Amino acid sequence: MSSSSSSLLSSNLLNTSSSSSNNTNNNTSSSTGSPASSRSITPSSSSASLSAMAGGVPSSSASLSPYGTVVLPQPLAKLNDTIQSPAIKRDAGIPTVVALTPKFTAVGTSHGLTLLFDTNQNLSLILGTSVTHDYGPVTAIDAPSAPLRPATEGDPILPNYTHFASYGDWIAVGHQGGQLVLWDTNNGRQIKMISLGNPNITPQTTSLSKVPSFVAKPVKPTTSSSSSSSSSKDSSTSRLPSGTTAPLPPAGSGYPIVGIRFLHDSSRVLVADNRGVLTLLLFTKVLLLNSVEQQLILNGSVGPILSLAPLFPGNFPHPTDTLYILAFATWKRVHLISAIPGESVRILHSKIRKPEGTREGALPYLAWRRVINPKDSPAGTKKNQIKPLEPILAVAWGVHVLLLQVVTTSHRPRAASSDANSIPRVELEFIEVGAYKTDVEIVSIEWLGAQTVLFVNAKNELRVLDPFALEEVENVNMKEIELVYHRKFTSPSGKMEYSYHNTVRKNRGRIFLLGMHGLHTVHLLTWLERINTLLGNGLWLDALSLTLDFYEGRAKAVVGLPSNTAQAKAITASKLAEMLLQYAQLVLSDEANIANLNNVIQLGALCIEYTLAIGRPDILLRDLYSLFRETECGGIFLEILEPFVVHDKLTHLSPEVMQGMVDHYHERGGGMIRRIEHVILHLDLASLDTHQVVTICRRYRLFSALCYVFTKGFDDYLSPLEDMMDVLLFPGPEDTQEDIHEIGYKVLLYLQYTLSGKSFPSGTDIPKERMNSVKRQIFGFIFDKNPPAKKGRQPSSESYPHLRRLVLQDSPEALRVLSVAFEDRKLSNFTPSSATNSMSPLPPDSRGHITHQNVLHAFGTVMLNPAQVPYGPIPSSSKWPFTPEQQGLLMMMIARYHAQSVIVADRELLCHVIGFLVQDANLHQPLSFGANRGVSPLVSSTSAPVGSGMSIANTAAVKSPTLAPFVAGDLIHPNIAAIVNSEATLHHHAASSSSAAPHFPREERQRALLDLLRACYPEDYDTEKLLLLVEGVEFFKVAQFLYSQKRDFSKMLASHIKDSDTRDHLHIFIASLMTDPSLTQEEKAAIKSTTMTYLPRITAPHSSAAARLVLEFFPNEYEKVFKLLSPHPQTLFYYLSGLLMYFPTDSQSQAQPLQNSKSGNAVALSAAHQASAASQSTQMTIMKDLLAKNGIRITPEVHELYIKLMCQYAPTGVYRYLITHEDYPLDACLRICQQFGVADAITYLLERTGDVSGALQMMLRTITANLESMMLAYEALDNAAAAASSSTTATPASTTTMKAIVPLNGATMGLPSSYEDVVDDEALAAMIKNRGGKPARAKNGNKATSTSNDGASSARNLFPRTREEHEVHASLQSAISLCQRNSARLQDTENESLWFRLFDTLVGFLRKAKHAKGTKQNRPKQNWASAKAANSSSTNSPNTTVTAIVQSSSSPSTAIATTTNVDSTKKGLESLTHLITTLLHNMMGHVPLSSILNKIVNDHGGDEFGDFKSTIIGMLDTYTYEASILTTANKLILNDMHLATHALVVQRRRAYRGTETSCAVCGHALTSPNNANTNASSSSSSASSSSSSSTMSPSQTGVGAPSEAVVVFHCGHMFHGACMGRHRLCPLCTKEKAKQQQ
Repeated sequence: MSSSSSSLLSSNLLNTSSSSSNNTNNNTSSSTGSPASSRSITPSSSSASLSAMAGGVPSSSASLSPYGTVVLPQPLAKLNDTIQSPAIKRDAGIPTVVALTPKFTAVGTSHGLTLLFDTNQNLSLILGTSVTHDYGPVTAIDAPSAPLRPATEGDPILPNYTHFASYGDWIAVGHQGGQLVLWDTNNGRQIKMISLGNPNITPQTTSLSKVPSFVAKPVKPTTSSSSSSSSSKDSSTSRLPSGTTAPLPPAGSGYPIVGIRFLHDSSRVLVADNRGVLTLLLFTKVLLLNSVEQQLILNGSVGPILSLAPLFPGNFPHPTDTLYILAFATWKRVHLISAIPGESVRILHSKIRKPEGTREGALPYLAWRRVINPKDSPAGTKKNQIKPLEPILAVAWGVHVLLLQVVTTSHRPRAASSDANSIPRVELEFIEVGAYKTDVEIVSIEWLGAQTVLFVNAKNELRVLDPFALEEVENVNMKEIELVYHRKFTSPSGKMEYSYHNTVRKNRGRIFLLGMHGLHTVHLLTWLERINTLLGNGLWLDALSLTLDFYEGRAKAVVGLPSNTAQAKAITASKLAEMLLQYAQLVLSDEANIANLNNVIQLGALCIEYTLAIGRPDILLRDLYSLFRETECGGIFLEILEPFVVHDKLTHLSPEVMQGMVDHYHERGGGMIRRIEHVILHLDLASLDTHQVVTICRRYRLFSALCYVFTKGFDDYLSPLEDMMDVLLFPGPEDTQEDIHEIGYKVLLYLQYTLSGKSFPSGTDIPKERMNSVKRQIFGFIFDKNPPAKKGRQPSSESYPHLRRLVLQDSPEALRVLSVAFEDRKLSNFTPSSATNSMSPLPPDSRGHITHQNVLHAFGTVMLNPAQVPYGPIPSSSKWPFTPEQQGLLMMMIARYHAQSVIVADRELLCHVIGFLVQDANLHQPLSFGANRGVSPLVSSTSAPVGSGMSIANTAAVKSPTLAPFVAGDLIHPNIAAIVNSEATLHHHAASSSSAAPHFPREERQRALLDLLRACYPEDYDTEKLLLLVEGVEFFKVAQFLYSQKRDFSKMLASHIKDSDTRDHLHIFIASLMTDPSLTQEEKAAIKSTTMTYLPRITAPHSSAAARLVLEFFPNEYEKVFKLLSPHPQTLFYYLSGLLMYFPTDSQSQAQPLQNSKSGNAVALSAAHQASAASQSTQMTIMKDLLAKNGIRITPEVHELYIKLMCQYAPTGVYRYLITHEDYPLDACLRICQQFGVADAITYLLERTGDVSGALQMMLRTITANLESMMLAYEALDNAAAAASSSTTATPASTTTMKAIVPLNGATMGLPSSYEDVVDDEALAAMIKNRGGKPARAKNGNKATSTSNDGASSARNLFPRTREEHEVHASLQSAISLCQRNSARLQDTENESLWFRLFDTLVGFLRKAKHAKGTKQNRPKQNWASAKAANSSSTNSPNTTVTAIVQSSSSPSTAIATTTNVDSTKKGLESLTHLITTLLHNMMGHVPLSSILNKIVNDHGGDEFGDFKSTIIGMLDTYTYEASILTTANKLILNDMHLATHALVVQRRRAYRGTETSCAVCGHALTSPNNANTNASSSSSSASSSSSSSTMSPSQTGVGAPSEAVVVFHCGHMFHGACMGRHRLCPLCTKEKAKQQQ
C-alpha cells in the first residue's frame, strides 16, 4: 500500500469517527458494586423503617458495602463509539492493547494499527501502514510517562545525555511478528523499526561473574537500522467477535513481543518477547540522526517473562530512584534487578516464589506504588518535610496477593567518608509486609491512590482492597466489559493461559480497562461524592454512618479530605450535622411517622448518638430539641436523652432542656420526678443554672442531688444537712412516713461519707485542708444541745434534737456513723484531771468547739436510762424511748473508748457500764466501733472514688448492710424506670431495723470488760463485788485479772484452769510466775502446791511442757509425780512421753503435735517435718541438760513402765522405741510385749535375745494372717462380681460394672479393709450415708480393668494392689531381712532351716489356696473362710463374715471390677506365686543354689511345675549370667597381666644411650673419644625399674682401666660405678625432683 493510500485510509477513518461521535451522548453512567450490607449506628432492625420514613430505599435491601460506593466505573463513550464503528472494525480490527499518557490514549488493534485519541476522546491519529499490517496484531504498547515531580537541575534521575524526545511525543509499538516500531505522535511518522524477534539472530548468552546465568552479559552498544518486516507463525491472540478469524501473520516471522515498558528517563525502553529474552534499548539523536543502542538483559534461560514492572520515582526523592529497579515474573518466581545506565545488571532479590496452593499455570501480575503513610505526616508538616515510606510491590498470583516492601539504608564508603561529593551506597532489604488470599483467581492488579489496591478477577469482578488492613472494601461486577486478553502463554502443563497485562493500565489516578466493547475507566470517589451517592439513593442511615466513619477515621479508601486530622474532623462534623438536621426535618414532617412512637424513639436516639459522637451537643440541645418540641415530641426526646446523661455521655443541659425535663416528669407523676435526681448527679455544675437546680431539689426532696450541688458547686457541706434535718424534724403535709424514713437514712449516709473524707454521693475525696473545718461544722450541728430555731419554727423542747432524731432513726447505724467523732484526735482536748460526772450537764459549747467529753455527754443524755442502778442490768421500760440493747451499744462504745483513753467516764457511769457487761445473757455479735483509728468504720479506706460517673462499685465503700441499699439507690441507675428507693425496699429496712435488735456475745463483753478494767484504777470499782459477778457469769479472764491485782495466785491458777482459752497455755503462765523476781517464796510455794494439784490437767495437752516444768522448777517432786499420776495411767503415759521426748505417731498424745498441712504441698510438708524434727531435737537436748543438772537418771524401771503403757495406748510405737533405745530390760519388755501381743516388738526382742527361730515364727504367723486376709478380700470381689452379674441379666456383660463394699473384722462398717484403697468417692458417700462407715479415699489410677494378660507381672496390673497385699509384701520383706541379717553368723544348716521354713510357709499356703479354689468350684457355696477353717483350725482368724453390697453402673470410669472373665481368686494365686519368686531371688545370695533346687525337688516335687517354672528358669538364667560374667572377668585380668608383663620385658631389653663423656660426679672421662657414643647393653639387674641403668665393662668401653664399670641411666646421665656409692637412682634427677617438690 502506497503512502497516499495510507493517508486516505487515515482520513476516512477520522471522518467516520468524527461523524459517529457527533451522535454520541458524552454523559457517563455510574455502576455500583454489591458487597456486604450497610452498617448503621442504630440497631439493624430500625434501619429499614427509618430509611422508609425518609422516603428512601431501606438499607436492608440495598447492596452496599459497609464503606459505601468507593469506585466509579465509567465507559469512555465517545472513544468506544469510534472503536465500535464499522469502518474502524473493518480496517483496524478489534482492540488488543492500550497505553495512556497525559496527552493521548493509544489503542492497538488486531490489524497492526494503533489508534491515538486526544484528551477529548477524539481520534486524532492512526499509526500504521500496510507494512505494519503485515507485522501482525499489536501485542504490546507503551509511551513515556510524565514524572510525578518536576525535574530540577541536579536531580539524580535525570540522565547525563540528550533526551530523544519530550514526554508523550512518541510511542513504542510491539507486534506479534517480533517488530518494535517507534512512532512520532506529533506527525504520525515512523521513527525507527527494530526487529528483535528474528529467529536468525542468536542472543548473547555469556554469563557475567557473580550474576546468575539467565542475566546476559552487556554487549557494546551498536547502531541498528530498520529491518524488513516479518510475520508470525502463531494465530491471533486477541479475542475476536463471533464468526470472525484473526489474520494470519506472514511466514517466517520472529518471536512475538509480549511486553514493552519505558523507564523513567524516557529514552530507554525494556522489550520482552515470548522466549523470555529481555532487551534494553536506548534511543538517541545525534546530529539529526536517530540511533538505537541495544543491551541484552536476560537471555531467555528462565523462560517466558509473564509480567514486567519497572519502578518509577514518586513524589519525593528516594534512594531507589537511581537504581532503576525492575521487577519481572516467570512461571516460578519474581525477580528484582537493577539496570543502572552504563553498569552491569545486578540481581537485587529473587526469593519471591509462587505461593503454595496456587493453580498450576496461573499468571503473576505486578504493580509498584510508592506509598505515603498519613500517620507519618502530622498536621502542619510541609510537603517537602514529609518522609515517604519505602516502595511496595504488589504481587498477584492466582488467589494470593503479596506485598513486598523495599527498605533502603544509605551510607558512604569508609574511604570516601571525608569526601562530601561522594555518592552514598544504597543497601536494599526486601520485607514481606502483607499477604492476602481472595476467592477468585486474579487477572490484573494496580495501585489506585496511596492506600488502595484494585484487582480484577477471572469473573470480571473489580475488587477494592485496603492493603494495610488486608480487607476488601468493595466488589464491582464488570462482566459487561468483556476484558480483552493480549496474549496466550503455554503453561508448563501444556495448557493455554490468557494474559491481560497490556489491557489493564493506570494513568493519573485512574484505571483503564480495555474490553471487547471499548475502554472503561475506574477512579476513586471523593468522600463527598460517596456520601452524595448514598443520599441520591435515599439511604440516609448509610450516608450518616459513612460520614461518621470519615469523622472517626475508620473509613477506607478516603479521597478528598485533608491530611490534617483536626481539619478533616471539622469538615466531616459540619457535613454530618447538616445531614442530621435535614434527616430529622424529613422524618418529622410526616404525621404518619410522628404517630408511630417507635419511629420517634429511634430517630431521637440516632440524633443524640451522632451529635455526641461528633462533639456537637449544641445542635442537639438547641436545634434538634426545638424541632422535636414543635412536633409535640419533646417529652419523648427528653426521656431518650436521660440515659445518655446518666451514663455520662452528656454532661451538661441547657436551662430550657432542664426545665422541660422537670415539667415533663412532674406531669407524668408516679415518682418519675426522682429520675431528675440521677440526671443532676451526672451533670457538670458549671453548665447548670444552680438557682434553678437548687429550687427543684428542695421542692421535690431530691436531697442526693442537693448534696451534690452544694458540695461540688458551693463547697458547702452544712447547708444540705440542715435542709434534710429540717425535713426530719418538721415534715410537711406532703411528706409520707416512707419519705421521712428514707431521708433519715440519707442523712446517715451523708454523714458517713462526709466524716470519712468523701463527698456525697460522688465518693471523691474532700480536700485535706478543708476536712477539719467540715468536721467541726458537722459535729457542731449534730451535737448542738439547743440549736436556734429557723424563722417561723418553734424551738425544740428537748436537748440535742438533731442527735436524738438520728439515734431514733436507727441507733446502731447512728452510733456506727458518729463514732468517728471519738476517732478525731483534734477533739481530744479533755484531760482526766478535769473529768467531771459524765452524766452531769456540761457548760454549753459553741458549734465550733466540740470535745470528746461533749460527745459523750450528748450520747449519755440522749440514750442512757437514769433508772439503772450501779452494777445492775439495764432496765427495760416502755416509757424510755431506747431499748436495753440500744443502750448496750452505747455502753460498748463507752467501754471501748474509755479503754483507749479517748474519753474518761466517772465512777457512776463505769458502774453502769460494768453492770451491763456482766449481765447473764449470751447474745450475738455486736456492731464494732472504731476498728481503725482515724477512719470511719463504715467506709473502706481502699474504696475507689467514684467521680462524676456513679457506679454500683461505690457500695463497696459501705460496710453497713442497712445503708448499702441506699447507696445503691443513690449511685446507680440500672434502667430508666427504676426508682431511687422503692416503697418495698423502705418497708423492708424499716422492719429489719426495728426487729433486728443488736446483741452481744459473752466473749465480746468479757473482752470489753477486761480492756475497761485495765484502763481503770482499782478504786474506781468494787473488786469483791465484781469478782462475785464475773465468776457468776464465768468471765474467767476478768477473774484472773482481778486475782492478779489481789496477788491471789492460787485462785488465779484455778481461773486459768477453768478458762478453756487459757488452760492449754497454763504451763507458760506458771513458768512466767516462777521466774518473776517480784514474787515472794511464800507465793511461789503456793504456786507450786497449786501446780502439783492440777498437774494431770496440765500434762494431757502438753506432755513435754509438763515434764520440763517439773524438771526446771520442781525437781524435788520428780519421784512424787509418778505416785501423783499413777491413778491416771494415760496421763502418766503422756508425762513419760514428754520426759523421754518420744512421741508415738498413733498415740493420743497432744505433745505439741505437728499440724499437718492439707494443701497437698509436698515441699511444705517436708519443711514442716524438718522444722518439727529440729524443734524436737532442741527440746531433747534441753531435757537431757535438765536431767543432768538435777542429777536425775532414767532407770530401766522407768523404761519398762513406759513400754508397758505404750503397749496399751500406742502399740505401733513400741518397735521404734525399742530400736532407738538401749536401757530397757530385754526379758521384762519381752514379757510385756507378749502380754499385749505387739508382734513386731516381740520379733525384735526375740532376735536381740538370740532366738532367731522364735522371731521368724512370729513373722510367719503375721504373714499367714495377712495372706488369709488377702485371699478373703479377693473372694469378696468374686462374690460381689457374681452378685452383680446375676442382678443385671438385662444388661450386657461387657457394659456392666460393679462396686463391691464388703466389711471384714467389723473394722469399717460395710467396707472391707482390703478394699479401702480402691472404692470410689461415690460409693463411699453412699455407704457412709447408709451404713455409717468411714472408708479411705480411692487412689488415683486404682481402677479395675477387664484386660487379661499372661504371666504374673501382667496379671498384677489387673487390679490395684490392696492394703492387704501391701501388708503381705511388707511382712514378707521383714522376714527376708531377718534371714539376711542372721545368715552370716548362723551355721549353714541353721541358715537353710530359716529360709526353708519361710519358703515352706508360702508354698504350703499356695497349695491350700489351690485346694480351696478347687473345692469352691465343686461346691459353690463353700468359700475361702470355710476352706481355711477346714484346713487350718490352729490359725487365729478374725471374724470372716462377708457382706456384699453391689452397685451397678453403666459408666466404665467408675468401675471397680468388670464381669468380663475376671477371677479375683486367680489373681490371688498369681500374687502368691510372685511372693514365692521374690523369696527365692533373695534366698539365692545366702543359700546355695543346689540346696534350693534340692528343696524344691524333694519337698515340693508333687506340686505343679508351673508354680516354680518361672522361678527355676530365672535362677538358672541368673546362674548362667553370673558364670559368664566370671569367665569374662578372668579373661580380662589375664589379658591385662600379659600386656603389662610384655611391656616390662620390652623396656628391660631396650639399650640405653649415654649423652655424657665424663662422670657426672667426679668429672673424669668415662671412655675414649673414639668410643664416646658407644651404646651399652642393659646387663645390670641391680638398677630399679623406674630409673633403669646399665653397667659397661672396661672391655666394652675400650678404656684400659682395670675393672672399672660405667653406669648409664635411662635419662642419659653416666657415672663411674665407684662414684655411685649406694645410689640406686640417678643422683642428678633425684636432686632435681626434690627441688621441684619443695
